[in-house]
Amino acid sequence: MPFGPNGRRCRVCGCTQANACAGGCSWEDEDLCSTCHAAAIEVAGWLMEAVRPSWAALRREAERIAGDTPIPYALTEKGKAHAR
Repeated sequence: MPFGPNGRRCRVCGCTQANACAGGCSWEDEDLCSTCHAAAIEVAGWLMEAVRPSWAALRREAERIAGDTPIPYALTEKGKAHAR
């Protein structure tokens, strides 16, 4: 159900009309905000184009970018990740 007791709620991030995404958002669908809609389009493109899409690696990279922190892993000579 896209509508909670306080109105619309995004099915992906949970934002509402009263508590929108940072930078603001609008409704793309009954229960999908514009921020999540744009992200879903980007992820769909990545899934179709990436050689071996990895959700875990993508999340690590997104968290690194968002937090501007060092990557908590290093690549070996053969390209495999290991913890630092």
